[in-house]
Amino acid sequence: MGLRLGQHFLKSGEILKRIISALDLKGRDFVVEIGPGHGELTRYLVESGATVIAIEKDKRLVEYLSKKFEARSAESETISKSRTLNSKLNVIEGDALEVLPNLTHNSQLTTHDWKLVGNIPYYITGHLLRIIGDLEQKPSLTILLIQKEVAKRICARPLEMTRSKNSGSSRASRGMNLLAASVQFWAEPGILFYVKKGNFNPPPKIDSAVIKLETKDIAGYKVDTNKYYSFTKKLFKQPRKTILNNLLAGGYEKEKIIEVLGEVGINPTNRPQNLSLDDIIHISLLL
Repeated sequence: MGLRLGQHFLKSGEILKRIISALDLKGRDFVVEIGPGHGELTRYLVESGATVIAIEKDKRLVEYLSKKFEARSAESETISKSRTLNSKLNVIEGDALEVLPNLTHNSQLTTHDWKLVGNIPYYITGHLLRIIGDLEQKPSLTILLIQKEVAKRICARPLEMTRSKNSGSSRASRGMNLLAASVQFWAEPGILFYVKKGNFNPPPKIDSAVIKLETKDIAGYKVDTNKYYSFTKKLFKQPRKTILNNLLAGGYEKEKIIEVLGEVGINPTNRPQNLSLDDIIHISLLL
C-alpha cells in the first residue's frame, strides 16, 4: 500500500525517535502529520501526549489507521472524511495540498500554535512548501523527511559566502536558488541528519534528509508576499545569466535595475546565486 502515491514508509525506529525528539512536543501541543502511512510515526506522536491531526490521501491507509488506533467516530464538523480515532488523534482522508489551507482556517489550529511533520512523497515537496509559506497562520516548527538534494537546495547560502568558508571550494553549495529564496523568506532552515535509502520500505532510489524549518516573523520585511515570489521567479529564471539580464527579461527597465542594484551595492553583472536573502528582499522592495 502507498507506493502508487509515491510513499516510501520509514521502518527505522531510531530515526522515528529522532524526528519526535526534534519536534520537542509537549502535552498541550497540536501537531499535523502529513502522510501517516501505516502509523509508525503517528504512534510516537500520540504517545507524546500532543493532539494529532493526520492527513492521509490513500483511503486504504485511512481504513488501516482506523483499525490500528480503534476509531470511535467518523464525523467532523469542519472537515469532511474525518475520523476521530481517540481524544488525541484525528485522521483526515484527503490531499494535504488541499486540506492544509482549509484546516488552518476551520479547526483548533486557528487559536493554537501548532507544528507540522511528515515523511512526504518527494514529488509534492516544492508545492507543499509554497502552501506552508502562504498560510496565514503557519506552523511554528516544521520537520520534514525529504529528498537529500532538495534539502541541500533549501539550505543553500550565497555562493561567494560558501566559497569563503570552504577555502575556495564551492562544492558544498550551488549558491542561492529559487527554492532557497522562497523558503528562507518565511523560515530558517537546517538539515538535522541524512537518512539512507535502506531505511525505507520500499526503498527509494536516492537518500533522504530530515529538515527543520523554524518559522520567522516576516512582518518586519514590509514586502508583499506575492510580489516577492513573482520577483524571485524572474530573478532566478536562468541562474547562469547575470542579475541584470534576468531582470531585463522579467520586464524591469534597465535604468531602474542599475539604480536599485547600485543602491544595494550589487554589481549588475553578478549572478543571482551570489545574492544573500537580505539582498534579494531589499532589491524586491526597491524595484
